[in-house]
Amino acid sequence: MAGKLSAFFGAQDMTVGNPATNLIRFSTPLLIGNLAQQLYSTVDSIVVGNYVGDSALAAIGASGPIINLLLVLFMGVSVGASIMASQYFGAKDKKRLSHSVGTAITATFAVSIFVMVVGPLITHPIMSALQTPQDIYTMACDYLIIIFLGILGRRILQHYFRHSARPRRFRHAAHFPARGMRHEHWSGYLVCRGL
Repeated sequence: MAGKLSAFFGAQDMTVGNPATNLIRFSTPLLIGNLAQQLYSTVDSIVVGNYVGDSALAAIGASGPIINLLLVLFMGVSVGASIMASQYFGAKDKKRLSHSVGTAITATFAVSIFVMVVGPLITHPIMSALQTPQDIYTMACDYLIIIFLGILGRRILQHYFRHSARPRRFRHAAHFPARGMRHEHWSGYLVCRGL
């Protein structure tokens, strides 16, 4: 059973086999991930609404547009990187595949650090510009600051778990096509090795 799941969620060559089957196998983990994201938000709302109160739930709702903006930013980077990696993977160009994956990982970490540092500094002006009601203003700002400060850790964990689910032979293949490790692959190496 574990072998079938590992094969299902592992690396797939979409240029071989039935296109419909490949698309279903490719889209299923994406659908599961989107469902998990929605459940995360739903559970967050249920727990906060029942145990913290209505004001806290309103604060989370008020910070929603900023969080959605961050999600769209990271999804855009991810889609762009996936397009590049898919083209190089399909062309069996391991050198460029390795370079694009390493660059994407490094860019994700750089943007995460930028958001982590700048986000808390601009939280209050952003929430003021959004005309957040005063009774939830402090809670909304605190919630956003926590989100901003945790963004790098979340990216590291997502990357680690995404790669640790793959069979060992695929886990590092994209990062090390040659004997030497190039400078753009250091972050992928650290994350895949568990820091």
